[in-house]
Amino acid sequence: GKFELKFKGVSRIIKADYVLMTIPFTKLRQVDIDLNLPAVKRKSINQLGYGTNAKLMLGFTERKWRGLGYSGYVFSDNGVQSGWDNSQLQAGTAGGYTFYFGGSAGVNVGNGSAQSQAAAYLPKLNQIFPGSAAKYNGNAVRFHWPTHPFTLGSYAAYKVGQWTTIGGAEIEPVGNLYFAGEHCSFDFQGYMNGGANTGKTAARQILKDMNMA
Repeated sequence: GKFELKFKGVSRIIKADYVLMTIPFTKLRQVDIDLNLPAVKRKSINQLGYGTNAKLMLGFTERKWRGLGYSGYVFSDNGVQSGWDNSQLQAGTAGGYTFYFGGSAGVNVGNGSAQSQAAAYLPKLNQIFPGSAAKYNGNAVRFHWPTHPFTLGSYAAYKVGQWTTIGGAEIEPVGNLYFAGEHCSFDFQGYMNGGANTGKTAARQILKDMNMA
């Protein structure tokens, strides 16, 4: 094989002629890649920006926003950056609401407990949809992408200057080492179809190299 892959906790070395790497670059930075990578490739792996999005989801015995004539979809300047009814099309009056954060707010909502963050943001939601706070059922859960151990970020997001310095290098193969994932997509960075599209592109190229396509 052209590559030798070593995995933590696995004593056997895996040999491969081709490798398709779909690990987010936030995590790939923690992998020892003993290859002579082009400088721009190494830079893209080490420096590609990632979003700091997070979700805080609260439960309610009644969806007050519906009673007020709204769907629940919100963009606001009172601290609720954005949010939506996460129980749309579900039967009954009870439901849930998702607060969606980015930037420093996305990082900060990971502090404390989900319940403490609920206490901070419930009054803000009540400003937008009066009566919501009284219908809160006490349930709060949180998903914090910046500290999620398998991603350490929500999705790729170019920092200032990266479009013109590393843009496009993410998906470039190095010999028989191929790359795919939303972070490698030119048209759909940050979206699931970016992962699917780049995976399809890489698979086709590998099959072509193997004279199978």
